[in-house]
Amino acid sequence: MNCLEYLTYSSKEPMTTLRRMFNRGQSVYKSVPKTITAEEALTDVLYVRYVFENAYSGYSYYDRALFDNAFEQIAKSVRSAAEITPNQLIDCIGSRLSFISDGHLALSTLDYGAGFYKKLQTYVSDMTVCKKGDAYYEPDSGKRVSFDETVRAFPTLGETGTDVYLLGVRSKTPIEEISVQLEGRAEILPLHKIMSGEAKEESLLEERYEGNTAMIACSSFVGDSEEAMDRMYRTGKKCREYRHVVWDLSNNLGGNSEFPKRFLTGLYGGAADSVKILELQSTLVHAKETGEIKDVPYRLKEAAKAAAPRGDLFPGELHVILNDRVASSAELAIAWAASRPRVTFYGCGSLGIGRFGDLCIYYLPNSRIVLWCPQKVFDAGIQETAGFEPDYWLDSQETVSVVLNRIAKKQTNA
Repeated sequence: MNCLEYLTYSSKEPMTTLRRMFNRGQSVYKSVPKTITAEEALTDVLYVRYVFENAYSGYSYYDRALFDNAFEQIAKSVRSAAEITPNQLIDCIGSRLSFISDGHLALSTLDYGAGFYKKLQTYVSDMTVCKKGDAYYEPDSGKRVSFDETVRAFPTLGETGTDVYLLGVRSKTPIEEISVQLEGRAEILPLHKIMSGEAKEESLLEERYEGNTAMIACSSFVGDSEEAMDRMYRTGKKCREYRHVVWDLSNNLGGNSEFPKRFLTGLYGGAADSVKILELQSTLVHAKETGEIKDVPYRLKEAAKAAAPRGDLFPGELHVILNDRVASSAELAIAWAASRPRVTFYGCGSLGIGRFGDLCIYYLPNSRIVLWCPQKVFDAGIQETAGFEPDYWLDSQETVSVVLNRIAKKQTNA
């Protein structure tokens, strides 16, 4: 296939249709063959390369020579095979493009896939320390605790106030222990992955109101119902009546960013978009989005932002809960919320999948593998995999209860 054939093929199933299917819970996967020939696999590989060069928003973020070398090695591998399964083709492509770090980019079938994300996890010990000046101390004994630069002190909530810290590390590989000095004597502290709330059934919106506190949980933003969006706005507006609003985003992997925008607009009276967005424009992107073949110069163009009202109608405090399964448009929601006054974040670092986004679906011509390819860049001030960090790290499965207890104590002491 030549470029025009690839372009025509890509336009036959536009994203206007596929996105509607996805938002309504319908499968976007196709039946795949058991095997394909080496020639068919090579056609698929060349199509992947064509999509990367013309429709992948992260393409310019990596050295082009890395792509050139990777695709040469991939082509060499498939040429040497008599036949290849779709799963083998996924592994072949994925392993040689491992220099990419992008949580949206993926190759998959209904039951198999390969991603390009390097997950950064948080590991903490059971020890908490207090801080006086630049030094840390064990709360009960008063003994000084020191550690090297590989160990971090994560601010958390404790009985004695907010200047309490968890000791641990952030790492892309599991870390089982750290070494600290307790009054000059070496101590080994076992580590565990920070607890950050139990996974629950996905729900767009759950509301609970007690006293002067509103508790709003959004564990998914999937959907496109105007009725559901209106409910998000009305809920945000209702929350203006409360002194404290707890917004639980735990386990929210994202979806339609219009949902959090509607909630924040309802809460504050406006939602100023504080994140710079670059949209990839090209002939291929236009064809895939619309089904129309039209010559569009390749460029990353900053998206225009609509003027928003001042948005200062909420006089209370917003408490946002996040964990390591918060990603994509849910991280966009965090960035928007962070631009508001009187906002505090709790939990642990988010997943860090949000630098690139707004997916298009490309089907490889012969294997029918789905290539999930982002076409926008969201400049939210964080790098892919790093995520957003909370103000207070909570090593707890009951994060909402911990936050509510803190609110109650503040009110008691007021």
